[in-house]
Amino acid sequence: MANDTQLDINKLEHLVRVFIRDYPVLNRLLNDIETSPQTIKLCILMAVDDFNVTPPPLSIYSVDNFPSLSILMYGTIANILDSVAIVDNRNMLSYSDGSVSQSPADKGRLVASQSKYWRQLYEQQKLKFKHAANLNSIWGSGVETPLTDTYLYNLYEEVQPTR
Repeated sequence: MANDTQLDINKLEHLVRVFIRDYPVLNRLLNDIETSPQTIKLCILMAVDDFNVTPPPLSIYSVDNFPSLSILMYGTIANILDSVAIVDNRNMLSYSDGSVSQSPADKGRLVASQSKYWRQLYEQQKLKFKHAANLNSIWGSGVETPLTDTYLYNLYEEVQPTR
């Protein structure tokens, strides 16, 4: 990220909370935040760590110099939802009294589904970024690689039928 948008973990924790809309006024049943600042910060650090250890190794990034806000947000949100799913599954309780059975809404499955979506988005964007950065480090930024717009435009022009 550019210096004018440089983040520290506290600013990023705030942005994540804004994005997931975790406010007491919106959490009517809790009347509080659902995800603690410590949990959000842990999930941020886990996303940074995952990015750093995923091949190919590029640079070692921190929250302060992470190359993409969106990729970091996707990974953080996936980690938060994994954490929520763990709690929901642990606290799921079905009960019955006589002939009446009660099974609270299976929120754990819904959260797991959301977690899967965000995890896939994070993994796709992470790998796309890492592959492009790896190619750029090999080919250099001034060389036309199969991923550059100029290369694709020239390729497109070559395959156009003559009119």
